[in-house]
Amino acid sequence: MSFRERSDYKKKEQEIAELAREHHLDVPADAYVKDLPVGTQQKVEILKALYLKARILIMDEPTAVLTPQESEILMQFIRGYVEKGNSVVLITHKMKEVMEAADRIVVMRDGRVVETVNKEEVQEADLAHMMIGRDLEDLKKSAWEESTGKKPCLEVRDLSIRPKNQAPLLENIEFSIREGEILGVAGVSGNGQQELCEAIYGAADVTSGQILLDGEDISHLSVRGRIAKGMGYLASDRHRYGMVSDMSLSENMLLKASYLKTWVNHGIIKRKKLNQDTQKAIQDYSVKAPDCSVSAGSLSGGNQQKLVVAREVGMGEKMLIFDQPTRGLDLGAINYVHKTILEEKERGKCILLVSTELSEIFALSDRIIVLY
Repeated sequence: MSFRERSDYKKKEQEIAELAREHHLDVPADAYVKDLPVGTQQKVEILKALYLKARILIMDEPTAVLTPQESEILMQFIRGYVEKGNSVVLITHKMKEVMEAADRIVVMRDGRVVETVNKEEVQEADLAHMMIGRDLEDLKKSAWEESTGKKPCLEVRDLSIRPKNQAPLLENIEFSIREGEILGVAGVSGNGQQELCEAIYGAADVTSGQILLDGEDISHLSVRGRIAKGMGYLASDRHRYGMVSDMSLSENMLLKASYLKTWVNHGIIKRKKLNQDTQKAIQDYSVKAPDCSVSAGSLSGGNQQKLVVAREVGMGEKMLIFDQPTRGLDLGAINYVHKTILEEKERGKCILLVSTELSEIFALSDRIIVLY
């Protein structure tokens, strides 16, 4: 006898749908979780706790994969949930959420509690110092003018992705990025950002349009061919697309370069040079790791991201694509990634920056396009 036969499935579905509406959680009760976007899956976890009538909710980085609008709805839910006499432990590195939702704040660093304060007693800068043990570096973005005369590095012309019998994923996209420019891509998650990045990088099949790098049409090139042309791509999900957790740091650095001469000679890996270069990246990018032989999965999320950023910056000699580069990172790691992006801009690279964090888009971008 199946689960559906043993339970009043339709009744349960109605109860869950009503619970979702009551708490403004947009979740289709009849859908399979595996088919839902990661942000909606996060809401399912909250619904599960509510359905069990939990009085205490422990929420660990609940907005890491949510859009700004979804995050605001979640903050409203937390406030309403607490007002009914319930309790929430909110684990987050986002200052706005802490100051908006918390009554008391416990600051942890390196596995220890360093301070417990009431929200009214502190400012965001004080909390940031407690969290990372130092003041955040003040990042300065140089002014960029379209009239500088710098030539376009990347040109996207009339780009479309139209799967058969489905709505278009991308429709007639056109833009260009000049040398030393950061073009920000804003929009609610799921509006074609990942497809755009993959189309430019060669990982998605394009229905029509052209992609030019330094005036050369690269639309026909494979991912491998575009890497050889000097393109780096930091994917939004590092665990699925950017690294192999069980591999060493050196092996992860080699992932996209096994056919290049940098660390390989006639099919033989030059391990000594690979390890030396990885060790240098560890030092240059302040990756907290004992050495290059440890597995990538043993590092914290921020240090994993730094390693992947180091690899892609090295690969992208002309152009870099950053898709959600700071998702799920702590303040210190965010500050470091932002610093790296601005440094690559100063080196004259053209940069496509995709982020659902509007503060990140405004802080780093020279021009902004919006996908909808």
